[in-house]
Amino acid sequence: MRIRWFKKRPQETLDVDEVIFDSFKEWEHRLEAPVSAGTAKLLLFLAAAVLAVFVARTVKISLLDGKTFSALAHQNAVQEIWERAERGIIYSSDSAPLVANVSSFNLVAIPAELPLEHESQEEIITFIQETFNRERNEVTELFKEINRFSSRPVLLVADINREEVLKFSATRQKLPGLRVEENFKRTYFEGEIFSHLTGYTGLVDAEDLKLLPDYLLTDLVGKSGVEFVYEPQLRGEYGKTEIERSSLGKEGRTLASVAKKPGQNITLFINGELQKVATEAMRKTLNAAGLKRGAVAVVDPRSGGVLALQSFPLYDNNLFSSRSDNAGLERLLNDPARPLFNRAVSGLYPPGSTIKPFIAVAGLEEKVIDKNTTVNVTGSITVAGQEFRDWRPHGVVNLERAIAVSSNVFFYTVGGGYGDIEGLGPYRINDYLSRFGLGSVFKIDLPAEREGLVPDPAWKREVRKENWYIGDTYNISIGQGDMLVTPLGLAMGVAGIANYGTIVAPRVVKSIGNAPTSPEILYTNIASRESFELVREGMRETVRDGSARQLNSLPVAVAGKTGTAQSRLDEPPHAWFAAFAPYENPEIALVILIENGGEGSTIAVPVAKEILEWYFNRKTFFFTHQS
Repeated sequence: MRIRWFKKRPQETLDVDEVIFDSFKEWEHRLEAPVSAGTAKLLLFLAAAVLAVFVARTVKISLLDGKTFSALAHQNAVQEIWERAERGIIYSSDSAPLVANVSSFNLVAIPAELPLEHESQEEIITFIQETFNRERNEVTELFKEINRFSSRPVLLVADINREEVLKFSATRQKLPGLRVEENFKRTYFEGEIFSHLTGYTGLVDAEDLKLLPDYLLTDLVGKSGVEFVYEPQLRGEYGKTEIERSSLGKEGRTLASVAKKPGQNITLFINGELQKVATEAMRKTLNAAGLKRGAVAVVDPRSGGVLALQSFPLYDNNLFSSRSDNAGLERLLNDPARPLFNRAVSGLYPPGSTIKPFIAVAGLEEKVIDKNTTVNVTGSITVAGQEFRDWRPHGVVNLERAIAVSSNVFFYTVGGGYGDIEGLGPYRINDYLSRFGLGSVFKIDLPAEREGLVPDPAWKREVRKENWYIGDTYNISIGQGDMLVTPLGLAMGVAGIANYGTIVAPRVVKSIGNAPTSPEILYTNIASRESFELVREGMRETVRDGSARQLNSLPVAVAGKTGTAQSRLDEPPHAWFAAFAPYENPEIALVILIENGGEGSTIAVPVAKEILEWYFNRKTFFFTHQS
């Protein structure tokens, strides 16, 4: 066999780098082209800016937001369970409860437990919309506003009924983050009769939370009356339990627990039966006259305790405790007669002739008149060409008779002067009425008390931009013109006359828990006892042989003063009656106001008679059977 030998061809060795650079030889000049100085500076600036933002963000997260994120992490790891404390009960002076706590249920959301998935959120919104008849947009907006890291309950639907609770229980597994929470709503006994005193509660709102940041969004808070003023005492303190929760939502150990503390009970000075009698007497009189508005104030001049206080029209405060009568609540809020307005402490009215005893005290103290001063009242006086009328000629009257028959001319003379009598003048009138507190508030423990107005020349120049005339002085001397008082304020002034010049601040609340409230003396030593004796005798003469003679049948001696105060030109005057009793040792002072009621002696005195008759006949009966 012939063997051929083949010579192996020699192979060239290859360098990888050489291959690559040979392939891109034409780009070489581009890759190695120098960068301009401007471009380099720009790149350097951008890199520095990115680095600065990164460093600043890191510092903020680490140092400034550290506490916030730590708190959020804690909220996600710890479940807070709140146990609501019952509000304190409000009692009348005879220990009758005026309100009760009734268990109710709310649908709430726990934001930290709500699902993040859009579909799950939509299921929850649809359930709330269909089950509780809520507008979808309303529910959607509420969910947008929720702080998703918070474990504090957020109210979705208040006061849900049993059927709604059952519907929720049947589907609760599909509704993570929702919970039915027990609450307490207020039920007011005989709500209309005591509503202006007790007030009512409502859910906290944004304005409340500015003052009460520790409240939950599901809390009830006092909105008016005693419920509002004594909110801190009535509220109580929550029970709170913190439970550890795993990342899967399972409950672990209890970290902390605080027991709930019920609110304190409150007892009022209000005599429950007297309040009912006063309410019914006024209601009957107003209905018979076709009227709606008025007020009653009854106080104990010795202690300042408010024994009865009523404002008309009445309203039922239970309307604020339930969502079942929205139509009734809407009618109440839109009533043009303003039933929610407490006329007894907030209504301002010209006092009319009820101011005359106070003018008399000032005249006696300033020696403008004395017990022997007399004025011949022919029916009117004319000053600077202007006639100032009395309601009838009274003949020659002294101070006591002038109070009893309510002579305008006599008090024109005392206040503004006439003939040989110089008169007090506006500034001395202002001084003495202010000593009785009639231009101020009396600091009653109810909201929205308004101060009265005792005008003088300085006030008129500032407010009216007008000069003061003698007619202005005559007007305020008989309780007209720009002078204004509240029914409560007038009652406190009368209490000052009954007390020989001492006025104790009016108080609705008698005790909180077992601790009695402390009396506060507002005014004392207003005038001499001799001046008060003469004025008191004039008020006694009003009942003995004046415009309030129908009170002579009562079992005790009463002193009083009627008033008829002009209102607007096209409306009837306001009717007033102010009194205290027993005359020798006063334990009750009262004021009746009937808006546009006409003559005080005709319509206001009969209301006072019913109140005083019940009060003193009851006491006479009680003491007779005790002896």
